[in-house]
Amino acid sequence: MKKAYALIMSVAITCAAWAQSLEDVNARMEKGDMQGAKAAIDKFMENPKKAKDADGWYFKARVYNQLSHDKSLDLNTRKELKDQAYEAFKTNQTLDPKEMRLKLETYQSYLDLYFGYYDLGATFYNEKNYSAAYDAFMKAHEVKDFILAKNYTYTQAKLYPLDTALVMNIGLSANLDKKEDVGMPYYRKLADHNVSGKDYEGIYEVLVNYYSNKGDSVNLKQILTKAKKLYPSNAFIADFEMKQLSKTGDKSALFAKYEEMIAADPKNYPVLYNYSVEMFNAIYVADEKPANEKQLKDRLTKVLEMAIPLDKEIDATILMSNHLFNAAADNQTAAALITGKSADDLKKKKELNDEALKYMNAFIPYGEKIIAYLDALPSLKGSQKANRINTLTNLSEVYSVKG
Repeated sequence: MKKAYALIMSVAITCAAWAQSLEDVNARMEKGDMQGAKAAIDKFMENPKKAKDADGWYFKARVYNQLSHDKSLDLNTRKELKDQAYEAFKTNQTLDPKEMRLKLETYQSYLDLYFGYYDLGATFYNEKNYSAAYDAFMKAHEVKDFILAKNYTYTQAKLYPLDTALVMNIGLSANLDKKEDVGMPYYRKLADHNVSGKDYEGIYEVLVNYYSNKGDSVNLKQILTKAKKLYPSNAFIADFEMKQLSKTGDKSALFAKYEEMIAADPKNYPVLYNYSVEMFNAIYVADEKPANEKQLKDRLTKVLEMAIPLDKEIDATILMSNHLFNAAADNQTAAALITGKSADDLKKKKELNDEALKYMNAFIPYGEKIIAYLDALPSLKGSQKANRINTLTNLSEVYSVKG
């Protein structure tokens, strides 16, 4: 009996000593002495026998998590404290299946960890430490998934399986850390869930570039389809499609797409101007003249007439002047090639020369507008000087022909 009594007393004394040590930790926490609380809990946990003490792990987690909010500490130290707190909370649950202490606080510590990791990620990001930002955001994501798996709920916040802002921050941090193969799957996750809104428009542009650069035509097509549906007015996506069509050499498909875009937005200057450039090149630069040359010239004139009032500079006017001058030259050349003297030959020759004269008359006001615009500038760039010389030369030639 005495032996048994001695054993019971020994256990009681030991437990009292443990409780006294944790009371000291708790007292220091209540006073705001977190460094003292950390020293006390670290000393408490030094004893190997306390490795199975659920309360010890809980208090370690609380102390470390609270200390991780201390902004006087460097960010890496704060992140490490949070990591240890997270693991300590989980160890407490393993050792105490009833989770008494966490239930009493309604699992608020896990929510605090989630927000704390998120804030650390944002701070690392603002300091351009993208690798550390990625790690912190990933931990926030991990804690969020843990909370949802455990079915913990909170009155002050609701967590969702797809935390769109967090997922975007994870992807963005990895991409800025030059780890696209790590970051892009997070962007793709958002796209696969059809996440939209102004804040997420850029991820579709980035994914289009990513799949294009990788030569992944299957995924590129999928993202383009989504992007056009979610952001039908996105200029980047439209321009990308135009460039892709241009590369194929299928002018009919390219021009049809431009016509579709102009019908949807007739005051979109970049579309009007780029379409004009494509038509100009097809008519005057390509090795072979298009079969519908006359119709294309007429359409080019109309599209440029739409573009010029929207042009804040002089580019569309320069393109118009070059178009009209070249069209006049084409007609003059065609007329000169007719050497026959029949009535039909003479009639055709006259029609071509008359058409050339119409183009020249239309050219003059545009040419004069260009010279007036350039002469009013304080100085000219190299390309502007070249355009001025070219326009003056063309004007001189037209005036000479007209007499």
